[in-house]
Parts: sequence; structure tokens; C-alpha cells
Amino acid sequence: MFIFQGSFSGAWLSFVGWYLLQGARAEARYVATEQALGGLRVRDLMAHDPVIVDADSTLGRFIDDVAWSRRFTTYPVLDGDRPVGLLVFGSVAAVPRSSWDTRRVRDTMIPLDRVPQLTEDEKAVDALADLSAPSLNRGLVVDNGHLSGLLSITDLARALEVGARRSA
Repeated sequence: MFIFQGSFSGAWLSFVGWYLLQGARAEARYVATEQALGGLRVRDLMAHDPVIVDADSTLGRFIDDVAWSRRFTTYPVLDGDRPVGLLVFGSVAAVPRSSWDTRRVRDTMIPLDRVPQLTEDEKAVDALADLSAPSLNRGLVVDNGHLSGLLSITDLARALEVGARRSA
């Protein structure tokens, strides 16, 4: 029994040490990122007046009225004055052209419960964690149930780049 326990205690100790080291590295990255963002908040980086789309609009109307003149990759979707989702242009492109005049934006959008929701006062470093999921990389900034803006991982990356240059 002594030989059996003795042989695994070193491995267990190594595992615990590795785990603590990973945690320390993650904390160091968080602190460096926080310093590079310099206390910025979501309100400082978000798009304040994003181009919006009505949830009941058809995809054809969206293409004709919005996408043709405003070439973005993502659009907040509103039902009245309430945000209900996010329309990714790639989702529209995946729908056959013959369906654009009958299919509604709400049937193609990513619903609100699957979209990161941020607040204007949220720290930019915390928003970075929310938007780092590989699938969407964008979040709606919502204040009291109303759309305030749109924030993308690209907005945060630009701020990090500027912050890194500033601290160098």
C-alpha cells in the first residue's frame, strides 16, 4: 500500500501545481488586459446608433432597404422598440433567394436569449469575456429593455491594441 500511495502522491502534487500555475497565468492575463483597456466601459466602445431591422420585415425588404446601402455583417433586430435578436448577414445569405419575399427577419435572426447582453456601465474587460465565445463575437447593449448600442469583439480588439501601444 505504501508503494502504491507513494507513486501517485508526486503525480497528484504535480497536477495541483500545474492547476495553480494555470490560474495564476489567467489572472495575469486578466490584469494585463484590464490595464490595456484603461478603465474603459462598454459605453466608450459601443456603436451608439447601430442600423436596426424590424423583426416583422421580410428578408427581401431587409436586403432592399437596409443591406444594399448599409453593408454591415450584423444588425440588431427590434420588435417595436424592444430588442429581440441579432440578424447576421450570413444567415440571410444562407436562405434561398426565392424565399426572401416570404421569410421574416424573426425567422432568420439569432434570438435574444442566445445573444450576449451587455450594459453601458459594464467594464470593457468583462465584456471581452462575454464576447469571446467563438460563435457570435457581438453583443447588444441593453438598458431597461431598450437597445442602447452594439459592441463587437473587433471594437474591443482595437481598444486593446491602442492600450497596449499606450503602455509600451
